[in-house]
Amino acid sequence: MKTKKMTFNMLASKVPAAETVELAINDEMTVEVKKRLDMKHSLQFVQDIVSTCFDEEEATYIPEIFDVAIRIATMMHYAGFDVPKDAGKAFAVVYETDVFDRVLAVVDKKQFEELITGAKRKIAFKRDLLATTAAQKAIELLTRLDGIVEKMAEATENVNIGELTDAMKDISEKLNSQIEGKEIDDDNIVVMPRRKEDGE
Repeated sequence: MKTKKMTFNMLASKVPAAETVELAINDEMTVEVKKRLDMKHSLQFVQDIVSTCFDEEEATYIPEIFDVAIRIATMMHYAGFDVPKDAGKAFAVVYETDVFDRVLAVVDKKQFEELITGAKRKIAFKRDLLATTAAQKAIELLTRLDGIVEKMAEATENVNIGELTDAMKDISEKLNSQIEGKEIDDDNIVVMPRRKEDGE
């Protein structure tokens, strides 16, 4: 008798529906906690942890937020809690109540640990990317500065510093004379020294 070949789709059809556990929060409230997250929510769980740990405006990593980011993401994705926009309230809920610990006791530990590992890897990747980007910007800036210095060197290559100093002194004296009400005629007009390439 020929053995039927197992396909990926056949395996997928055997996967049980997502299991949830009803968890009592207090005497009046219960919440449905998912034991495992599907692919969509797994990816979002990781992304939420990573984005919480980075200040996008400053392009910096904030390691001290990592633990609270895990707790908030766990309560959001596994238990469906809405997280308050007020950071102080969110912090109080995840640290000053036992809800996070009770949710964590229900979820699949293997998947949870794998998702946390994924978040750590993504954070490391993003930090490396930020460091590389910063280095590239610094190199670009130094390259531009080198170009500016080179152009300045070319522009002043044939300038006689002594002549330039004398000319600036003359300008200063003429301006002072004008301020004192002395008339400047054609004989007093200052001509800046020309560079050799200007033609003599």
